[in-house]
Amino acid sequence: MARKKNTSVTYTFLIFIALCAQVYPQNWFPLEVGNSWLYLSDTQNSYPSSQTYSSSKTTVTNDIMINAKRYFKISNFADYGNDFLYYYNVSSQILYGRLNDFEYPIVDFTKPKDAVYYQIAPDGGFRRAVIKQYNFDLLDSTFSCKGFSSNGSYYFAQNVGPVYNWVKLSTYVSQLNTAIDYFLHGFPSNSVHYKTTVDDKLKPIEFTSGHNNINGRIRPQHPYTFSGGLQFVEKIFVDWFYKKGSSIIEMNSLVSTYSPSSGFSFAGPAFNFDLLINGYSINYRLKVQTKYLFDNIEYFPDSGYYSIRYPRKTFLPFNPNNRWRYNEYYISSGYADSTLLRSYWLEENGDTIHMGMKSYFAVNNSLTDIKTYYRFPLNDPRLFLFDSTVTGLEYVIENVDSSLHAVLPDSRFGQNHAVEFVALSLSDKFHLNSEERTYSSQTAAGTYYIIKDSLGLIYEKRLLNNPLYNEWKSIVLQEAYINGRHFITDVVGIADENITTEFKLFQNYPNPFNPSTKIRYSIPFVETHSGAAPQNVLLKVYDVLGNEIATLVNEEKPPGEYEVEFDGSGLASGVYFYRLTAGANIVSKKMIILK
Repeated sequence: MARKKNTSVTYTFLIFIALCAQVYPQNWFPLEVGNSWLYLSDTQNSYPSSQTYSSSKTTVTNDIMINAKRYFKISNFADYGNDFLYYYNVSSQILYGRLNDFEYPIVDFTKPKDAVYYQIAPDGGFRRAVIKQYNFDLLDSTFSCKGFSSNGSYYFAQNVGPVYNWVKLSTYVSQLNTAIDYFLHGFPSNSVHYKTTVDDKLKPIEFTSGHNNINGRIRPQHPYTFSGGLQFVEKIFVDWFYKKGSSIIEMNSLVSTYSPSSGFSFAGPAFNFDLLINGYSINYRLKVQTKYLFDNIEYFPDSGYYSIRYPRKTFLPFNPNNRWRYNEYYISSGYADSTLLRSYWLEENGDTIHMGMKSYFAVNNSLTDIKTYYRFPLNDPRLFLFDSTVTGLEYVIENVDSSLHAVLPDSRFGQNHAVEFVALSLSDKFHLNSEERTYSSQTAAGTYYIIKDSLGLIYEKRLLNNPLYNEWKSIVLQEAYINGRHFITDVVGIADENITTEFKLFQNYPNPFNPSTKIRYSIPFVETHSGAAPQNVLLKVYDVLGNEIATLVNEEKPPGEYEVEFDGSGLASGVYFYRLTAGANIVSKKMIILK
C-alpha cells in the first residue's frame, strides 16, 4: 500500500519523534481513557479470492483502581475480548493483562527479538509467544516497532502504541490492520492526514428552476477510500444562504445521503423563486466529514463560498438530441375555432457549421428538412440566429438577461421585427413549475410568443397577412425531450417522465473533439411479469484495429436516457469507435479525436 510521501510532513514527524525521546518516557502503549487508534483493515480471502477494506478502532474505554494500581479496559485489542484489564509499567516496559484477580505479562518490550516466552491467553491459560521487531513505513514516517506473535502478530511504536497487526481469521482469511490515525492524551496527536478532493464537475452547480430545488451529486476522492468496501468520507453537508449586497438570508444545512453506485447526493427544499429573479444569489460551501479521530472536517472551498446565480440560460435548452414537437393551427377571420394544419418536430442533432471563428448548431425541421442555425456563446445571455439563405449574417433573437419592458430590435419573428418583453409569470405548464416570458410584436397587434424556462418556445401567435382579413397562425408546443427528461402537455394527461421505449446510441458531441466528448444513449423497456426490468449495459471504446481502449459503462440500467463523458487526453488523433450493448441490442458509431 505504497503512498506518495509528503517530505515536509515526514521531517516534521521525525523531529517530533526525536523530541519525544527527550521529553516523553519511552512508552510502548500509552494508556489513558479516551486514547484511540484508527486502522485501515485489509481483509484477504485466498479461496475464493477476494479483498475488502474497512476501518477499525481500538479505544481505551475506562479505568479502575485495584491495589493502588490503575488498570484500563481496552476495546478491540488483539484477541483478548472484553474481560481483560491492562496495566503498562513504563519503568519496566512490560504490558500486563489481569483476569480473575491475577496479573500476567502480555509482552515484555525489554526482551530481544525472537525471544520465546509464555504469555497469558484469552481463556486464562498460557500460550507460546515470540518477541517481534520490525521497521514499518506508517503515516509518512518509518517506525521502529516491537511486539509479539502468538495468535497473529502485533506491533507497537514508542509513544504511539499499537500501529500494525496481522491476524489469521480462518484457514483462508487473514487481515492486516495498519494505523492511519491516533489520538493520545498527553502526547501530540497524529498530524498526517490525507486530504479529500472534490472534482469541480461534481459540485452542485447544475440545477435549474425547472427542478425547482437545490440538488446535486458529489463523488469525493480520498486516499483511504477503496472500492472493496471502504468509503472514508462519512458524510457531506452543504451550508448555504441567499445573498444580495449586504442582505443575507440564512438557510438550514443540507445533509447528504450515500449510495455506493451514485456517491453522495442531497436534495434541498424548493428555492425561493422571487429572491432569485430579483438578484439574490445562492452561496454555499461543502463540509466534508471523514473518519479521522480528530480534525475530521474539511471545507470546500477552503475559505469563502461558491456562488450561483439564477441560471437564466435554461430558457434556451440547446443540447444535442433535444427535440420539440409542435402543432401548427390556422385561425380564420370571424371564427373562434382553429384548424390543425400540421404537426412537426424540431430536433438538435449535433450538426454544426463554422463561419469564420464562430460555430453554429443546427436544428432540423421534420417536415421540411430545413436546418436553422443558432449560436449560444458561453457566459453570454444572447441567442444568435444565423441567416444562411439571404444575408449570411447573424442577429440576436433572445437575451434572457433582459428586464421587463426591454425591447429586442430583432426577434423570433425575423430581423428588424422588434418585440417588447411584456409579461413575466410563473406557471406549472408541462408539469414544470418555472418562469415564463411573453414577448409582444411592436408592429403587429396580437402577435406574440412565450418562452418557458427549461423548455424554450412553448407558444407563438402571429398575424398572417393584411389585418383586413384577420387571419392568424398559432404554434403550440405539445411535448419535448430536454436533456434526458420528457415533458408533455396537461391536455394529454401524462405527467413528466424519464422513460424511453427506444434503443438508441446517439452521435457523440462534440465531434471531432479534444480532449473530451459526451456520449448519450437510451435503453428501452424489457417487460417482465413485474414490469420494466433493468438491463445490463456495456459501453466500450475501440481503436480502428479493434483494440479495447476504455469501458465507460458496465452495469445494470433501468429504462431511460443517459449520458457519459469520454476523456481522450492520452490518445493520439484519429478515428475511434464506441459500441453500446444492452441485451441482444448492439450498435456502434465512430468518433474522431483531432489534436
